[in-house]
Amino acid sequence: MLLTFIYDHCPDVCPLIVGNLHNALLKLGPVASKLQIIAVSVDPKGDTPATVKAFLAAHEMTGRMEYLIGTFNELEPVWRAYGVQVEASPDKREQTVGHSAFLYGITGHGSVLVVYPPTFDPAWIAHDAPILATY
Repeated sequence: MLLTFIYDHCPDVCPLIVGNLHNALLKLGPVASKLQIIAVSVDPKGDTPATVKAFLAAHEMTGRMEYLIGTFNELEPVWRAYGVQVEASPDKREQTVGHSAFLYGITGHGSVLVVYPPTFDPAWIAHDAPILATY
Protein backbone atom coordinates (compact mmCIF):
# COMPACT_ATOMS: atom_id res chain seq x y z
CA MET A 1 0.00 0.00 0.00
CA LEU A 2 1.08 3.55 -0.67
CA LEU A 3 -0.20 6.32 1.60
CA THR A 4 0.13 10.05 1.06
CA PHE A 5 -1.36 13.26 2.44
CA ILE A 6 -2.51 15.85 -0.11
CA TYR A 7 -5.20 18.38 -0.99
CA ASP A 8 -6.95 18.79 -4.30
CA HIS A 9 -6.32 22.49 -4.97
CA CYS A 10 -2.61 22.36 -4.16
CA PRO A 11 -0.58 24.43 -6.63
CA ASP A 12 2.64 22.41 -6.59
CA VAL A 13 3.69 19.30 -4.67
CA CYS A 14 0.37 17.40 -4.52
CA PRO A 15 -0.12 17.27 -8.30
CA LEU A 16 3.52 16.22 -8.61
CA ILE A 17 3.00 13.32 -6.18
CA VAL A 18 -0.16 12.16 -7.93
CA GLY A 19 1.42 12.51 -11.38
CA ASN A 20 4.38 10.41 -10.24
CA LEU A 21 2.01 7.82 -8.79
CA HIS A 22 0.19 7.65 -12.13
CA ASN A 23 3.49 7.13 -13.94
CA ALA A 24 4.52 4.45 -11.45
CA LEU A 25 1.28 2.58 -12.14
CA LEU A 26 1.98 2.73 -15.85
CA LYS A 27 5.45 1.26 -15.25
CA LEU A 28 3.98 -1.53 -13.14
CA GLY A 29 1.56 -2.71 -15.81
CA PRO A 30 -0.64 -5.57 -14.55
CA VAL A 31 1.13 -5.59 -11.16
CA ALA A 32 -0.43 -2.16 -10.50
CA SER A 33 -3.74 -3.82 -9.64
CA LYS A 34 -2.09 -5.34 -6.54
CA LEU A 35 -1.00 -1.95 -5.20
CA GLN A 36 -3.47 0.05 -3.15
CA ILE A 37 -2.98 3.83 -3.10
CA ILE A 38 -4.62 5.96 -0.44
CA ALA A 39 -4.53 9.73 -0.14
CA VAL A 40 -5.68 11.45 3.04
CA SER A 41 -6.85 15.05 2.81
CA VAL A 42 -4.96 17.77 4.67
CA ASP A 43 -7.72 20.27 3.88
CA PRO A 44 -10.95 19.22 5.57
CA LYS A 45 -12.73 22.43 4.54
CA GLY A 46 -11.59 22.57 0.91
CA ASP A 47 -11.58 18.94 -0.22
CA THR A 48 -15.14 17.93 -1.07
CA PRO A 49 -16.53 14.91 -2.90
CA ALA A 50 -16.98 17.03 -6.05
CA THR A 51 -13.51 18.62 -5.98
CA VAL A 52 -11.82 15.30 -5.22
CA LYS A 53 -13.68 13.61 -8.08
CA ALA A 54 -12.51 16.34 -10.47
CA PHE A 55 -8.93 16.15 -9.16
CA LEU A 56 -8.76 12.37 -9.59
CA ALA A 57 -10.20 12.62 -13.11
CA ALA A 58 -7.75 15.38 -14.07
CA HIS A 59 -4.83 13.20 -12.98
CA GLU A 60 -6.19 9.98 -14.50
CA MET A 61 -6.41 8.36 -11.07
CA THR A 62 -10.15 7.68 -10.88
CA GLY A 63 -10.52 4.13 -9.61
CA ARG A 64 -6.77 3.86 -9.02
CA MET A 65 -6.53 5.82 -5.78
CA GLU A 66 -8.78 6.17 -2.76
CA TYR A 67 -8.94 9.76 -1.52
CA LEU A 68 -10.18 10.06 2.05
CA ILE A 69 -11.83 13.26 3.21
CA GLY A 70 -13.46 14.17 6.50
CA THR A 71 -13.67 16.70 9.28
CA PHE A 72 -10.67 18.08 11.11
CA ASN A 73 -11.52 15.88 14.12
CA GLU A 74 -11.62 12.79 11.89
CA LEU A 75 -8.42 13.54 9.96
CA GLU A 76 -6.17 15.01 12.66
CA PRO A 77 -5.52 11.68 14.46
CA VAL A 78 -4.39 10.14 11.14
CA TRP A 79 -2.08 13.10 10.49
CA ARG A 80 -0.67 12.74 13.99
CA ALA A 81 -0.15 8.97 13.63
CA TYR A 82 2.07 9.56 10.57
CA GLY A 83 3.81 12.69 11.85
CA VAL A 84 2.16 14.89 9.23
CA GLN A 85 2.33 18.59 10.01
CA VAL A 86 -0.55 20.66 8.62
CA GLU A 87 -0.10 24.43 8.61
CA ALA A 88 -3.58 25.82 8.07
CA SER A 89 -6.32 26.94 10.34
CA PRO A 90 -8.83 24.18 11.01
CA ASP A 91 -11.54 26.86 11.29
CA LYS A 92 -11.34 28.21 7.75
CA ARG A 93 -10.31 27.12 4.31
CA GLU A 94 -6.90 28.41 3.34
CA GLN A 95 -5.85 29.17 -0.22
CA THR A 96 -2.76 27.05 0.36
CA VAL A 97 -2.12 24.46 3.02
CA GLY A 98 1.40 23.83 4.17
CA HIS A 99 1.89 20.18 5.00
CA SER A 100 4.33 17.31 5.17
CA ALA A 101 4.40 15.65 1.75
CA PHE A 102 5.80 12.17 2.02
CA LEU A 103 4.67 8.93 0.45
CA TYR A 104 4.65 5.94 2.78
CA GLY A 105 5.21 2.41 1.48
CA ILE A 106 3.31 0.16 3.87
CA THR A 107 3.42 -3.62 3.96
CA GLY A 108 0.40 -5.89 4.08
CA HIS A 109 1.08 -6.25 7.80
CA GLY A 110 0.80 -2.50 8.35
CA SER A 111 4.49 -1.71 8.81
CA VAL A 112 6.00 1.32 7.14
CA LEU A 113 8.73 -0.19 4.98
CA VAL A 114 9.88 2.93 3.13
CA VAL A 115 9.21 6.67 3.15
CA TYR A 116 9.60 8.42 -0.19
CA PRO A 117 10.24 12.15 -0.61
CA PRO A 118 7.62 14.15 -2.54
CA THR A 119 9.94 14.22 -5.57
CA PHE A 120 10.21 10.42 -5.76
CA ASP A 121 11.04 8.76 -9.05
CA PRO A 122 8.17 6.54 -10.32
CA ALA A 123 10.78 3.83 -10.97
CA TRP A 124 11.30 3.55 -7.20
CA ILE A 125 7.66 2.54 -6.76
CA ALA A 126 7.90 0.13 -9.68
CA HIS A 127 10.94 -1.44 -7.99
CA ASP A 128 9.44 -1.61 -4.48
CA ALA A 129 5.82 -2.62 -5.30
CA PRO A 130 6.53 -6.36 -5.44
CA ILE A 131 8.31 -6.12 -2.09
CA LEU A 132 5.41 -4.22 -0.52
CA ALA A 133 2.96 -6.82 -1.85
CA THR A 134 4.84 -9.75 -0.28
CA TYR A 135 5.23 -8.54 3.31
